[in-house]
Amino acid sequence: MRRFLIVANQSLNTQRVEQAIRERAEGGECEFYVVVPATPLREQVVGPGDRAADLSLTLPERSFALAQQRLDDALARIGTLGVTVGGEVGEVDVVDAARSALSRFSADEIVVSTLPSGLSRWLRADAPSRIARATGLPVTHVAAEPARH
Repeated sequence: MRRFLIVANQSLNTQRVEQAIRERAEGGECEFYVVVPATPLREQVVGPGDRAADLSLTLPERSFALAQQRLDDALARIGTLGVTVGGEVGEVDVVDAARSALSRFSADEIVVSTLPSGLSRWLRADAPSRIARATGLPVTHVAAEPARH
């Protein structure tokens, strides 16, 4: 059975991530594990209805709540694809979050999803390459679709 680690936050619930999962699932029996780093709110776009809007929480709690909301949404959506999936909210640093998740889930490949180039802090920090070097695993980068106005 092939095993895939998905690392994403703001771009997690996009068509590109779903497409990457579907492509991997076509190859036979597989399992997915999603880690959503608890990225600080100041580094994100937060919309109406996001749990991060709860002003009774501290900023780190709001970051965690938003990551948990995105994880919950993703696990429900990915589960409808007929694959085995689990996940967790990870550490703030994307590389540390991936490394930590791999201590609980051994993967054959890591899929890192980011916002489009120009918007993505993870791309500016070369996160996909840094994760590959830190883990020794193949990393596939998937960029979310640019917003259309």
